[in-house]
Amino acid sequence: MEKFEKVSDPMEMEFFSIESDVKGGKQIHIGGYTYQSDTDFGEGLWRNVEFSFCIVPLDEFIKNYAEDEDYINNLESEVKQYIGDHTDGEVVEIINNYFNGSPADYTLEYGEITMDTPCGNYAFKTY
Repeated sequence: MEKFEKVSDPMEMEFFSIESDVKGGKQIHIGGYTYQSDTDFGEGLWRNVEFSFCIVPLDEFIKNYAEDEDYINNLESEVKQYIGDHTDGEVVEIINNYFNGSPADYTLEYGEITMDTPCGNYAFKTY
């Protein structure tokens, strides 16, 4: 886990938070991702996809992610999604201000999450 550094160029990224739940445990809240499209509908080639209430107990997430390579896609397909079209500059602003006007705290990929991962905001570059 490394400290997240603000970006100066648009890139494809995933965003999530590790949070305390009301039962004394932890949960993961998958926020969304950015990606570059092949089609410009007049607003730019970049897209920002956000999920509504994509929240799972952390232990369940870790187990299912390890067992099912399609787990993230299946999970995200079950919740409401909002997609916005953006220019290069707009997606840089989204990345750097994703968490209520602040950047992610750290860079961490889904496969690196453990029950000891601290609560906070995370992002990682997708390839």
